[in-house]
Amino acid sequence: MRPGRGRRRRVAGGGVLRRALLAALAAAALAAPASSAAPPREPLDLVSYPGFVEDGSTHPSLDWVHPFERATGCDVRNRTVRSATELLEVVGRGGYDAVATYTDVSLVLVGGKEVQPVDVGRVARYRALAPQLRAAGRFGGDVWGVPQLRIEHGLLVRSDLVHGGADVWSPAGRLAGRVADEDTPMVFADAALRLGFRNPYELDRRQFEAAVRLAGRQRAAVGTYWQNDLDVLADFTGGAAVAGIAPPRIASLLRADSVPVRWQAPAGRHTGRIALWMPLAGAQHLDCFYRWLDWTLSPAVSRQIARRLGGVAADRPVDWRNVLPWQTPRQNCGDSRGSVCVDWFDWSDAWAALRSD
Repeated sequence: MRPGRGRRRRVAGGGVLRRALLAALAAAALAAPASSAAPPREPLDLVSYPGFVEDGSTHPSLDWVHPFERATGCDVRNRTVRSATELLEVVGRGGYDAVATYTDVSLVLVGGKEVQPVDVGRVARYRALAPQLRAAGRFGGDVWGVPQLRIEHGLLVRSDLVHGGADVWSPAGRLAGRVADEDTPMVFADAALRLGFRNPYELDRRQFEAAVRLAGRQRAAVGTYWQNDLDVLADFTGGAAVAGIAPPRIASLLRADSVPVRWQAPAGRHTGRIALWMPLAGAQHLDCFYRWLDWTLSPAVSRQIARRLGGVAADRPVDWRNVLPWQTPRQNCGDSRGSVCVDWFDWSDAWAALRSD
């Protein structure tokens, strides 16, 4: 035999020793620190309008999703909707954790039991938000939504094409067919204010029908109804629209593209909106949702979102003496008239009928 290559000796009980060794190795593997494997990631399923949940796909500079995911281990999955009707349909199908919506339909979600109250004890920055905006998320003694920002509505005009005090809404005026307005039933609230009604969101049947008639007459002046920033930017840049209702951010974007425009808030009472994050009734990932609230309400991120949407972050002071932020139209008028007002569903039906004419 070659040196060093003698016959191996069989060890008595070797099978028992081998099994003991394997058992010890298995136990050691089970006892290994958890950090040796990637931690499990939790999804966060959101519903929102464009601009609330940006991951860099719109523009590389707009990304507060990926930093959040890296910091928390939560994976954001967002369903973007274009209208309040679509938002309600998507939320109603279930499968989501939270929704970013405006106060036009927030109480529709509450009344339909689609959302659950917010545990404000888990929202570190809640008390730092403006009281007026916090109030927009409260109903019936509970907090149902946490405000993200507020947006004021104003008149945007092409300053090179519109001079003086042109009547924007005249169906027979020189601007007829070149006015842009938002594609929303809340157009009736603007009409109600032009008619002088005290609260444009608490309209009885007579008042509502008057607002619908006025909006119908003004429809001849409106050439386009927009649902997002890109629509209105294209209309004003190309000249299809020379005047219309829009948030102030649109004016800034147009000026940056060398389109001469001016934006001004109406002198009298006018509308605005408040954006809320609301946890959904069937939410499965509330831990990630509350982390998301802390993230989006942080000063740096909240200002990013406000700039993206043309609003003011919810922690900034509010001076809205003439602004009436959207409210959900409800049957209960909120005054001595009782339950004779027109609710959001009738507003929505009337708007669909007006748009189809």
